[in-house]
Amino acid sequence: MDAIRRFSRQTLDLFRSLTPGGRLLAALLCGVIVVSLAWLVRFQATESYEYLLGGQHFSRREIEAMEVAFANQGLAGSEVVGQQIRIPRGRKQEFLAALAKENSLPERFDPDDLLLEGGLLDSRDMREQRQRVAAQTKLAMLIEKMPGIEDASVQIDEVRVSTFPARIEKRAIALVSASGRRPLLPEEVRAIRDTVVGYVAGLEQTNVTVTDLEAMRAYPGGDDPRATSESASEYVRTKQMFEQLWRDKLQQRLANYEGLVVAVNVELCDATRLVAHNVESARGEFVGSERATSSSALISNRPVS
Repeated sequence: MDAIRRFSRQTLDLFRSLTPGGRLLAALLCGVIVVSLAWLVRFQATESYEYLLGGQHFSRREIEAMEVAFANQGLAGSEVVGQQIRIPRGRKQEFLAALAKENSLPERFDPDDLLLEGGLLDSRDMREQRQRVAAQTKLAMLIEKMPGIEDASVQIDEVRVSTFPARIEKRAIALVSASGRRPLLPEEVRAIRDTVVGYVAGLEQTNVTVTDLEAMRAYPGGDDPRATSESASEYVRTKQMFEQLWRDKLQQRLANYEGLVVAVNVELCDATRLVAHNVESARGEFVGSERATSSSALISNRPVS
């Protein structure tokens, strides 16, 4: 305490001995020191965090989807600040990869922003990871633009194969949901696989797996969806035709109810010759008897809404 008193007394005597201009300069210097210390403390408190996607503002629904994605991927440390999300500094790629895996990137998000956010001091791994996430997101958006595709998510990875000499093998998986909660058609599976192969350089078709989330079935690269039997294809086409028929009928009957969503599921049973009979009675169209007798996908047109 005595030392503090002596220091204070000496400082006060020194200040009094200064000229008016010197006193003003000393006061300004003290103010600069105080402001600098306050800024330094604040910077140290916030330097360990950064805002996701450059501080972009999100809707409440987007924020909820992002938080669920972070939880599913086991990522902790994110914080919602107003309409922004703050994450630990240096872990941006982990959180963006989690959003891409869970297909929770915001609708207004441009994958090219990932490539523009990089700095000159970023490591090679960080740049490659950023490019991979951007490519996965763009590819998923392209697949979602296909007719009949509702949601898509793509994962691309590189695996070191134990051969001599050792080589890097690219692998990809596309998780796809068709619209109307229906299974993917063989043509759609082939189109998705060809799109992934054409987009990713050096990716072989045998290393692309297409997973149908609605049918809970995976199509590995060596699994040709054209191997589906003709009867199975006829089954799918007939089921879709009658579902659309009943959906149109119900929507016409319920046209006065706004905002109503009609979902129809037609169950098929094993009954010969009912294909031609039901199609003719429902559509008023004639289906050849040769096709009717050879068809194995037969209908019990019982709608379930």
